[in-house]
Amino acid sequence: MTEPHRAIETAAELLRYRTMVEHAAEGICVGQGGLLRFANQRCLALLGATRETMALRQMIDYVHPQDRAFVSRQRERRDRGEQVPAFEARFLRPGGEVSWVEISGVVVEWDGAPANLFLLKDTTERHALHESLKSALAQREAILETATVGVTFLVERRHQWLNRTLARMLGYEPAELLGQETRMHYASDADFEAVGRRAYSEIDLSGHCSSEVQMKRKDGSLLWVQVDGTAITQGPMRGTVWTYVDVTQRRLAEQELSRALARERELGELKSRLLSMASHEFRTPLAAILSSAELIGHYGDRIAPDEQRSIMADLVAAARRMQLMLEDTLTLSQAEAGRLEFQARPVDVEAACRQLLGEVRSAQQGHALKLEVQGIGTRLLDARLLQHILANLATNACKYSPAGSQVLVRIEGDAHSLTLEVTDQGIGIAPADLPRLFDSFHRGGNAGQRPGSGLGLAIAMHCARLHGGQIDVVSKLGAGSTFRATLPAPPAAAPAPPP
Repeated sequence: MTEPHRAIETAAELLRYRTMVEHAAEGICVGQGGLLRFANQRCLALLGATRETMALRQMIDYVHPQDRAFVSRQRERRDRGEQVPAFEARFLRPGGEVSWVEISGVVVEWDGAPANLFLLKDTTERHALHESLKSALAQREAILETATVGVTFLVERRHQWLNRTLARMLGYEPAELLGQETRMHYASDADFEAVGRRAYSEIDLSGHCSSEVQMKRKDGSLLWVQVDGTAITQGPMRGTVWTYVDVTQRRLAEQELSRALARERELGELKSRLLSMASHEFRTPLAAILSSAELIGHYGDRIAPDEQRSIMADLVAAARRMQLMLEDTLTLSQAEAGRLEFQARPVDVEAACRQLLGEVRSAQQGHALKLEVQGIGTRLLDARLLQHILANLATNACKYSPAGSQVLVRIEGDAHSLTLEVTDQGIGIAPADLPRLFDSFHRGGNAGQRPGSGLGLAIAMHCARLHGGQIDVVSKLGAGSTFRATLPAPPAAAPAPPP
């Protein structure tokens, strides 16, 4: 190939290179001695310069003032022969417009002297997207952190991220929970396993779970939480996002409402039983009083004295029966209203019990009342409340025992307490009646037509509890019952003086 042909080919090749450089998508420039020696069209556009003006400014002047020191350090490193990876800096156009540029460069020879060949890539749009993403993430982070519900992301039931609301709800700092298994939030391992089986079975089927569970705070206290979990099945991180809402107060309110409704139902049942008792128990003595009064009123002058006395005795007994029922009702209402007080005084227990059992024996004729006493002496207790306890237990024993049978009353004492035990040979109590035996107006299903208000045992229990004691019962249907009242009653120096 001749020299002219070689020169022509070389010129053509240079033209192609120049065309490629001039139309490159990235800015290409050469810097030497701090000035631009060459810049393609893309570079001039990035710098906001022209071929005529590009050499009138130092290259560093095109860089944003806040980034000039950083860019200068990178150039110095390159000049020392160090490998400098691509970096980003802000450029400032003459009109004040700021753009982000990625800079990479190598040392070359230009016109026989060292120079820097730079490749410039506009990354302004990428930076804007990055800042927008950072802002959106910051906003979401702020929303999640200030949300009134707890939020956590779990992988294999371990906290990968959680907001401060959840940590505070459970009594921790967020850092204490990161990476920790949620087992620590349950009262027991059994609860943790049971909730996990139920919740993750639902998530496997539908991708979502919602339930209320009881959890444990750091201090060991318990709370009720509404938890909602959603499976995350896309992206690099797969797990579940859970929200937690503390519903403890709502649960407590529901429980209180349930108790109030139960009390209202009990009150309604109590009123029904009271009306039933009044209509049934008052009808018989009222009928006796009415018939006795009519007999005396119409035939008093023709009735023999002995028969008149018998009629008057029936009238007094009927009136006394009504009086006792009214007294029982008043005593019970005082006890339930807290107006029945406990006043401990020295009491000769044996003497008081013998007198009381004599009264019961007179009222409940036909039964053998036997008293056994051991180690009681004088005790500090409330004689009036003791009278209610023993009178009701002994009367009940006689009422539900066959005529002629024995009712045994045993009284024992130790250094601190007194035990009254009443055993009968009566009809016994059905197991189904035992849980409600001491409820007001409750009567056993096998009580039949025996008179009674259903108040005696309730009054006895109230009086025992005012003493700080308790009444227990052991019974076998058809074979009798034993009631045992245990009362705190320490020995006293001397019995109380007579009233």
